[in-house]
Amino acid sequence: MRKLQDAGVIEGYTLRWNPEKIGLSVHAFVTVFLKSSNAHQLFQSFVQEHEQVVEMHRVSGEGCYWMRVRVGSPLDLNELLDEILSYGNYKVSLSIGQIK
Repeated sequence: MRKLQDAGVIEGYTLRWNPEKIGLSVHAFVTVFLKSSNAHQLFQSFVQEHEQVVEMHRVSGEGCYWMRVRVGSPLDLNELLDEILSYGNYKVSLSIGQIK
């Protein structure tokens, strides 16, 4: 394992956890449509400051970014979405069950 780490094959280790056990029961996927090409840097900084956003990708096709969000309640999700509106619009899909 040490040789694989030294060669850069192993870059790190993963911890598996259950977010629902600590109250993060709402799992949403948010597509963000920025209203201005100048908003990218500000939006990326905004996302870095919000731990509810567990993953974000800049994408081609529909939207500018895809985000995976974990929050404790629909009210928490609504508050985050309200903040996103200052950067652009969004589309939300809620997870109703994880398959894999």
